Amino acid sequence: MSAVQKVLQQREALAKGVAAPAASAAAVAATTAARAAATARTPSAPAVGMKLPSISMPGFTSIISFLFYSSLVLFFLFLLLVFIHFTIRPVFQTSPAEIGAPLGSVMTNDMQTAWDKGASADTKAEFKSPKSCDMTLSMDVYSTGEYTSVVAPKVFLYRADAAATIAANANVSDLLTTLSATNLIIYFDNLTGNLIVSAVTVANNKKQLESSAAIPNLPVKKPFRLSIVLTAKFFEVYIDGKLRETVTLTGTLVESTKPFWSQPVRFDKVVRVGKLHYWPRPLTAGEIRNLEPVVASDFFIQKT
Repeated sequence: MSAVQKVLQQREALAKGVAAPAASAAAVAATTAARAAATARTPSAPAVGMKLPSISMPGFTSIISFLFYSSLVLFFLFLLLVFIHFTIRPVFQTSPAEIGAPLGSVMTNDMQTAWDKGASADTKAEFKSPKSCDMTLSMDVYSTGEYTSVVAPKVFLYRADAAATIAANANVSDLLTTLSATNLIIYFDNLTGNLIVSAVTVANNKKQLESSAAIPNLPVKKPFRLSIVLTAKFFEVYIDGKLRETVTLTGTLVESTKPFWSQPVRFDKVVRVGKLHYWPRPLTAGEIRNLEPVVASDFFIQKT
């Protein structure tokens, strides 16, 4: 072999020796990269004793919050309904005659009726043993709208042993003397025509009238239903079944079991009453609302 061939063989062997380690290094690098990728794809198992992170439940928390606020809203709605029930109109059913009861369902055995064909002037209601208070009265009232020069309060219900005569120029305070035996006076104001209901009480050994606010805008030439609940502590005024006034008494209600009387003859052309009902107990608001319908206008007009 020549010297030239030997040199070529040595160079070839040297080249193979260098390439082999490089290939091995490349293979090792590829293997390492593959293992790293596999490790990244597969989560490692937690070590023994390692505490797992807590799992939050936003959906469950939202449900609890919704139920809490819904309950709060319903509670305030209930309070509102209670307020409406006792101040404006009944909402809850508390007795058989309350909401849903048929009209006239309160015409019970303890009810007494007078003037079922209308009351002429100075007519007594023939009730058996009327109580002084803790009772209910209901009547149909008809205002004719006719002008009168009489300036006295136009009284159309009071209590007395006999029919009273009210002076044409009497004022409200005069009624305490003229109607000395009564504890209830109902009249129209002589100037405005507004309805006023008064209880007669005693304070500091002196009689006084404790009156409702004047009730305006009542029908003229059309009957309306007036109901009064009178107790020793307060009285209520209802117009056509709706509560209009509640008056808390500051004095002591006068004791009176005298009969009830209709309008004095002086006011017969101005106001008339009929269908007077009496109960020896306070009726509920629902019972009053469910009384029989108001009579027609002809009921009073035919007595002209």
